[in-house]
Amino acid sequence: MASSSSYVPQINLGTPPSNKLTRKNFPLWRSQLLPAIRGTQLVGILDGKDAAPLQEIAPTTAEKEADAQAKPVPNPAYAVWLARDQTVLSYLLQSLSLEILPHVHQIESSRGVWKALEEMFAAQSESRITNLLIALANTKKLQMTNAEFLTKMQGFAEELISAGHPLPDRQIVSYILAGLGAGYNSLVTALGVSTTPITLSMLYSQLHAYDQRQEMLNSSPPDEFETSANAAYR
Repeated sequence: MASSSSYVPQINLGTPPSNKLTRKNFPLWRSQLLPAIRGTQLVGILDGKDAAPLQEIAPTTAEKEADAQAKPVPNPAYAVWLARDQTVLSYLLQSLSLEILPHVHQIESSRGVWKALEEMFAAQSESRITNLLIALANTKKLQMTNAEFLTKMQGFAEELISAGHPLPDRQIVSYILAGLGAGYNSLVTALGVSTTPITLSMLYSQLHAYDQRQEMLNSSPPDEFETSANAAYR
């Protein structure tokens, strides 16, 4: 009969995140995974603070004196810890996509898997953030429609969120304004002197209203002006 010290309480981590870990979503996946582990007070197993106890208990001096053949016995605390560790390990492995699982499937502890994943994605995340910031700074509207341009810029911003580096609205707005063509100079100037912080939704509305104004005046979209002479001829 097992002693009360080896009793293993039921642990319910729930269903693993539906968005499994891929090569592109580690920060987002991490933010979805950790609450369940923290909620069950198992995060110490991941970060190493709840280390594995000894697997066996050595006989005491008194036991050795009473029986010279006394041997180490299994440590009940280790059995409890191992059950908790393997529960977390199972939860982790179930949350990995098939492109990530082969890299860690032979690791037998949850701490080992977690450490391997953090090391795998640390350098990649920094590189991805840098590339996304460069893309935001260098992307120009050119021949894209406003909808296409804004969708592309918003996509970069959302990728930064998933990479763990969200940008404030005002910074994204500044990237968008910098990418507009010369035909939007008057709008950019007006927004630049505004004392009210411009949100993304406000910017979208302003750009839409600006284009509607151009159409109402029978003008081509701002970036498609040819020359003043040609416009006058038409």
